[in-house]
Amino acid sequence: MQSKSRTFNIKVVGKRKGFDTSAKAANDWLHTIKKLRVHDVVCKRGVYKFRTFKEADQWKRKALVESFLAARHSTT
Repeated sequence: MQSKSRTFNIKVVGKRKGFDTSAKAANDWLHTIKKLRVHDVVCKRGVYKFRTFKEADQWKRKALVESFLAARHSTT
């Protein structure tokens, strides 16, 4: 099976040194993240409204911990 290659037009703004901004580096990073995640769902689906950013951050942290614990529990 032949691998399909894609070409992306990427504009780099700034003068940061030491970062690989290629599409291959991004694909490698996404592949690594996908392998680390056990489930595709990180948090519950839906639209959520919060009064403050602090409240949203607390909810997000709680959802991530619950997802992590559920994934850990299902693999043991």
